[in-house]
Amino acid sequence: MPVGTDGDQFSGGDGQISWDYTGYDYATETVTRRDMRYSLDGVQWVEETDVGLTGSVGGLVQGAPHYCGFRQVSAAGPGAWSLSYPRDVPITSGTFRNVATTTGTAADAAPSNATTPVVHHKLHPAWGAHEGNWGPLSGSIAVDAVELASGVGYWSGYPAPSFSYQWLRNGGAISGATQQIYTRTAADATASLSCRVTATNDSGSTNGTTPAVTAPPLTVLPSSTLIDTEFRGAFAVDYESEIANIVASGCDAAHRPGDVQQDDATGAYSSMGSLGIDKDGAYPSVLLPCQKPADAGTTYTVTYEAVLGFVNDGGAKLDVRNGNDDSVLDGGAVDLGTHDGGHRVVSGTASLTIPSGASGNTLDLSVRLSVATATGMGSGGDARLTRLTIAE
Repeated sequence: MPVGTDGDQFSGGDGQISWDYTGYDYATETVTRRDMRYSLDGVQWVEETDVGLTGSVGGLVQGAPHYCGFRQVSAAGPGAWSLSYPRDVPITSGTFRNVATTTGTAADAAPSNATTPVVHHKLHPAWGAHEGNWGPLSGSIAVDAVELASGVGYWSGYPAPSFSYQWLRNGGAISGATQQIYTRTAADATASLSCRVTATNDSGSTNGTTPAVTAPPLTVLPSSTLIDTEFRGAFAVDYESEIANIVASGCDAAHRPGDVQQDDATGAYSSMGSLGIDKDGAYPSVLLPCQKPADAGTTYTVTYEAVLGFVNDGGAKLDVRNGNDDSVLDGGAVDLGTHDGGHRVVSGTASLTIPSGASGNTLDLSVRLSVATATGMGSGGDARLTRLTIAE
């Protein structure tokens, strides 16, 4: 359900946040409920449900910036929360949107914890550490929850407190782990992880510690596998350095970690996430670099799944190339075919033999999804690579 666009709908008052969403209400279905939320850190949120298009919430930390969000709910379910940042910008930088700073003064008081901080994990690991991409954890950590963040919870006190962090393993401090975000290591296997949050202002400091969560062993990609987009959840989550270097030509939306497409013929859904083309120019293509160690003469099986939208003329192609832009797929690029609208899922396998001279080196492989002609996609056409494994 379209909820609208992020806008300047929140403002700060004397210990309160006010909102007026009437200018941003673009819902196309009947709205049954509206919710708002606020946060001191963009990780852990306090939610107010069933609010009006205009309203306010009080009793907040005076002088503190609050991240704010708004969503609308219909019979189909809740829409997405409006965000304080563009979704590809880390929570520690960028231009604020939907951040309201409360005003007013109060008697000086040391911080007091009102809502216990909680450990969070990335909902979509490939997206980065931006606001809106964290979900709370309890009990055991999922195997794909590699990067963790400590929410600060919510505090009272004046002036507004600042926060520092110390991550704990089985109750003991982890050396050097003093940032809000913590990346699990092999030493955390079967251990209990928590974070001690310290809130400090001119009147004193107070600690609050998250409930502990138990970490499973980290899983390691087998050495016989060059790439496996299913290894941990959404497409390419284990290849963030490669994702940062994706080259898109004649298209946009190169990486869509939350993408789901449905096959019109079978009703089956494709995998979460994709490396995709949304045509906006001639000869659209997208290139994913995958620098991996490989031995000369080794043959790998390439297993793929793709979703074709409006792809005509020369059709879509999948190729794996080396550093001089030659195909290393046996027989050349895979022809994924054409489709006249809607979405069609295609899948299959191909073989790849590492060329001579590559032994002991890092082979500069690039996965390329392309359309063969300048007019090869209709207006709004798209093609998606939704699964890819290259393994012995």
